Amino acid sequence: MDAELGRIVDRNGQPLCALSKRFAAIDAKNLTANYSLAELEPYYSLADQLFVEPDQKIPIEVVESNQHIEMSRQEVAVALSHISVWKEVAAGEHGYVLVLEDDVYFIPGFAGVLEDVWRSLERPFDILYLSFQEGRSGIQVIADCGSTFRPRSGLWQLSGYVLSIQGARKLLDRLPVRGPVDLWINLQFQELNVYAAQKSIVAQRPDGVSSNSYSILPVLSKVGVLEDGVALFTPQELSNPVFVFGPDGSGFTSVASALSLLGYRCCSDAKELCGRELERLYNGVRDRAFDAYVNVGSLNSEALIEMAKLYPSALFVFLVQEPDGQCRWKTICEQIERANGSLLRLRQPKRWKQLCDFLNCNLPVCDFPEKRDLGQRATSSRTVHQFDGKQLRFDVSPWILPVPLWSQNRVTDSQESEFVLSVLSDFGSDLDQQSWRLLHETFPSNLAYFQPGNFVRTGTHSELRLKKEDVSLRTYTSASIASQATFLFGRFTARLQASNVPGVVTGVFLHRNSPRQEIDVEILGKDPTKMLTNVFYNPGGEGAKYDYGYRGTPIQVDLGFDASAGLHDFTIEWTPASVRWFVDSTLVHERTNWAPTPIPNMPMTFFVNLWASKSQEFAGGFQQNQLPTSCCLDQVRIESYEWKPESV
Repeated sequence: MDAELGRIVDRNGQPLCALSKRFAAIDAKNLTANYSLAELEPYYSLADQLFVEPDQKIPIEVVESNQHIEMSRQEVAVALSHISVWKEVAAGEHGYVLVLEDDVYFIPGFAGVLEDVWRSLERPFDILYLSFQEGRSGIQVIADCGSTFRPRSGLWQLSGYVLSIQGARKLLDRLPVRGPVDLWINLQFQELNVYAAQKSIVAQRPDGVSSNSYSILPVLSKVGVLEDGVALFTPQELSNPVFVFGPDGSGFTSVASALSLLGYRCCSDAKELCGRELERLYNGVRDRAFDAYVNVGSLNSEALIEMAKLYPSALFVFLVQEPDGQCRWKTICEQIERANGSLLRLRQPKRWKQLCDFLNCNLPVCDFPEKRDLGQRATSSRTVHQFDGKQLRFDVSPWILPVPLWSQNRVTDSQESEFVLSVLSDFGSDLDQQSWRLLHETFPSNLAYFQPGNFVRTGTHSELRLKKEDVSLRTYTSASIASQATFLFGRFTARLQASNVPGVVTGVFLHRNSPRQEIDVEILGKDPTKMLTNVFYNPGGEGAKYDYGYRGTPIQVDLGFDASAGLHDFTIEWTPASVRWFVDSTLVHERTNWAPTPIPNMPMTFFVNLWASKSQEFAGGFQQNQLPTSCCLDQVRIESYEWKPESV
């Protein structure tokens, strides 16, 4: 910013950097809830969003059902930063102040355009936008004033604006801010004297790292406005391999989660490392399955010292327990430092900063994960039965192994399952609204919009119907049913008869957002003699924004019958150690840890739905001439899982 401000001079030849003051913004990485609700209430509504970005196609009932959208940490931090600047302006001695965010640059001709704008302005005014992004629905204009215009709504961003002392005081009088600050100011335009340059003359740099996370995106995706799909995780250049060691119970599982959030493919909390992976480590092979190893029994102190000699670029992290000073660990650390030189003694507090500085990674916005230590988990020789299945195209992700790692009989050990029946529904004439809800939404790759009226009772069964019906947001409607409760592990069964219309997908699955995790059964209408099993895994604690994946890790399983010709039971059994898929009580597919993803480990909602895919590659060409179509749903059975952790 000093360099950018130094490019522009005033009439006296003085650069703007000499007239500027740096304001230390509030950092979302260190944000706490200790701010006044009189200044900021961290929620807003879809109606607020639609004031700035109108979309008449969204039904009023959808707008009314989205009255409480939680702001993201980044949005809260940006709003609080601008409020703090307003306080300084209101208490200062300058009539007008130019406020710039820290990732901007001046477009060519900035000074000349600003001279024209300033000369034509009627003063006093409250706010002058020099930087803005026009909403997709355009800008609503009150008056055109030549070099400027007066907006009613439709301006996004607050990257560069002139604020008067009285404008700052007016904004402070209208606190609290509710929602993203650039949205909230649009709602205040009618009470303020606001102008904007005819074109944006301050732009945001495209080459900086941005960790923006917009709270409105999931809502717009559900109502069918957003069509851009998921936000892919972009891996950083990582230093590897990384080895993490230390005394028992010193926070290994938390550090493993932190490394996963940074994009490391991390093997953690295991008594033994797969023999092939261990051999590759000792042979110095670069093409290894993992690039971080945390609390792995096979990598004892002697092995770690050997790794330090074999890998001069390796990084070692020692987890310090206070007080520090066990002779054994001191000796090991000294030997690693002599052989390698790259050792971090990770201590409380500020573990994110220590770790990211050491690994040369960008600092995440989320809190450092706090996980209960799992300890080194045992493996067993339980045979995993192999079943016919065709691997389809996988996503490329730090949390997916591209090639199989474990041998057929080398899996993570699991406890005997103890399932307790928690939900049993035969979907009679009245839906049990204590247990189930009917969705009124969609998602980007779905051609249909879910409507509660498309879940209907017919004789002894219920149907999810997909039909041609124009509801503005979509030209087709369908149905989706979801559990009111979320579950962490269990056995989930739906007895149903699938649709056989090409392009239509019958889904039985567990799903969550923030972070996205998912376990699927999908029957494609183009060939209902097969089903897809799929897993999406993303790391992070509650609220993490990763939503990686278009395809996940699909495996196609031959059913041996036509799922659209009669009722069959489709079951997902999900434990801390494995995911198993059953059809009519017969095990047809199984996955264990890192085969090829970690096992999803966050609470999820159970769904049954019927939808039309936009992807011909995935579901075949959509045959709308065969509509209406339906999925017949006879019964759903959910058994929650009671797990006593020993070895996982």
